Formats: sequence, structure tokens, C-alpha cells
Amino acid sequence: MSGMAIDATDLVTQAVERHGLKDDKAIQSFGESALATLLLASYCKKGDHVNLNIRSSGHVFQSVMDGYPDGSVRGYVVPRESSFPYTIGENAGPWGDGLLSVLRTQDTTHEQPYIGTVPLVTGHLAKDLTFYWLQSEQVPTAIGIVVQVFQSKVIGASAFMVQALPGASDKDLKWIEDQVMHITDQLDPKQALAHLFQNAPFSFLETKKLSFKCACSLDRVERALALVGVDELKSMIEQQNGAEVKCDFCSEIYKVGRDRLEALVKNSRRHEP
Repeated sequence: MSGMAIDATDLVTQAVERHGLKDDKAIQSFGESALATLLLASYCKKGDHVNLNIRSSGHVFQSVMDGYPDGSVRGYVVPRESSFPYTIGENAGPWGDGLLSVLRTQDTTHEQPYIGTVPLVTGHLAKDLTFYWLQSEQVPTAIGIVVQVFQSKVIGASAFMVQALPGASDKDLKWIEDQVMHITDQLDPKQALAHLFQNAPFSFLETKKLSFKCACSLDRVERALALVGVDELKSMIEQQNGAEVKCDFCSEIYKVGRDRLEALVKNSRRHEP
């Protein structure tokens, strides 16, 4: 068996503050999907990354997250507007129905990205992520995700995952699943793993510092603006005397002045056929 435990309370707190999330259910959904992405990204090689995209009928319409093997994550949720109320079946979890997609991009090998998609079977993200690992990766897995929110404040955010290695029996996996169900977010990661493997010898292979980090920059914003076309750039200059761009993944706001837009217009015309 191999296992992993995550304490991302500070990370989730920082992220929801940057995004200005106030609704407890939206905050919980953000935390759960961020933790799930960190679990998925832990199996990426250096330079690769994973994207988790969830569309649901539950408390949020969509969650989009990028995760990296260095322990960093970025992303956002799209809360469900009051005019489009969520629909959750009697026996379904807070995510309701929908689809869970995982896109793995292997930048180091330049191979085609791999995408796996499964339905939200239970509406509980930990269980549906377990279903994904079994269906798309063929790896028996036990997962626990705990996010506690009170009055828009993140009280705790942690996750635990155990996967069967070749030779593990169904009995071994069932025992691990039972242990995961009894772990609380009061345990730090090392304590959680010690609890999971209390009846078996184990060793800690690696620890990582987690962070909410985005790859956006002013340079990337300007490159994106250069692609909108001369007419659109001129409209921004005439109507707004500049441009203001907000990054969806981290809510950072970039302001591009009139001079820079005019330079982009000139450069675009220079490259016109």
C-alpha cells in the first residue's frame, strides 16, 4: 500500500480570500476540489500537470483546478446563481449529478494529453474520485476529503488517499477504507498516515509544502490581448482608455494602459498580410 495525507487549511483559506468567496457551500466545494487536485497532481512528474474539471447540478455549477507536482494548485469555482437553483437527488451528495474530468498533460515527454471522464455517481467528491481512479486508472483507491467551513471561515481542509500496490488483497483495501472513514481533520498528515498504517510497517518517503500559486503575469495578459484583433484593441483604447483583465484562476487584476494597447495595435498591423 502507498498513502498520502494533506493538510491544506492555510492554502484554502488564502485562495477563498483571493476569490472573495463568502458562501459556505461554495467555499466547501472550492476546498474539496482543490484537495482532490492536489491528490491527483501528486502522481505527476516534474514539468507535468493535471487539470480537474467538474460540472455539477449541486452547490456550484463548475469547478476548474490546475495542480502541479511541486504541491501548488490554482483554480476557481462558478457558484450557482439563484435564478438557476441546484438540484440534488434524495440520496446524492452536495455535488449532485454531473461529470468529473481529469486532463493529464505530460510536458516532459511531449505526449498527447490524456483525459479521463466519469459521471458523478454519488455526489460525494471523495467517493466519485475513488470511482475515477478505479475506472480510468485501474487502481483500487480509498480517499477521504474533509473541509469544514463556519460563517465563511475555513476551519479545516484535509485529505487522505491510500492506493493498492501490486499484490494487495481485497481484504487489505477494505481495512484501509474503514480506517479512512475514521480519520478526522484534527490529525496532521503524519498522524493520519500513522493511523492508517498502524498495523503495518511504513516509512515517510517525502513531504511537500503546499501553495496556491498562479502562472499568470502581465506579459501573458498582453500576449492574450494581442490575439483579440486590431478593432477590439482600438475599441478598448477609445472607450476605456486602456484595459483591465482579471485572471479567473487567482483573481489577480492586471491593468494595461493606453500606451501599451497602442503598441499592440502597431505590432499587430505590422504582422498583417
